[in-house]
Amino acid sequence: MPTSRVEHFAPGEVIDVRSHLRNRKLAKYFNRETAAAIVCASKLLEGRSLDPSTPFHYAMATVEFEDYGLDGLRSASRDREGRMDDHAFVSHAVSAISPLTQFKVLYNMPLCFVAIEHGLRGDSSVHYGVRSRVFEQVALSPWDGPVLVGAGRTTPDGGVTVGMALMHPREADSIEPDASPLDVFAAWGRH
Repeated sequence: MPTSRVEHFAPGEVIDVRSHLRNRKLAKYFNRETAAAIVCASKLLEGRSLDPSTPFHYAMATVEFEDYGLDGLRSASRDREGRMDDHAFVSHAVSAISPLTQFKVLYNMPLCFVAIEHGLRGDSSVHYGVRSRVFEQVALSPWDGPVLVGAGRTTPDGGVTVGMALMHPREADSIEPDASPLDVFAAWGRH
């Protein structure tokens, strides 16, 4: 049976990601899901050494609770009639947003930073939606060893749940392709 772990952080709960990082300065680039993914993967992989070619597949929901100033970006990008204005976007809106925001709004950041932290350079993919067929991707992997698979969900109030598992591609064949990875990981953790 695959090894799995699920971590949940309540709205407003501090995610102690720095204690799980080799380079603590990277934490400034993390949103809550990325921080939770680092913590969850670090706890799952504690004491294990993965081959750098290990694949990693990650499914994430599309609900974000943080604004990152994007509403201000939209407002600053409009002309007097309220239409999108390229000149206003370039001259006013872009400069009003922190450069760190780009790392927090990209959907592949949990996957990227977990891979960086654990030295993974194998095939990887990000899947959108918690019922995203991520297990189908794992099952199709030509890798003949454990694959790291994860999923995360951030709720509108700021709560975040992340799960990770190490599993062999043949173990993914028996999982319903549309199964929620977080539910699957939680079930494995109860056994």
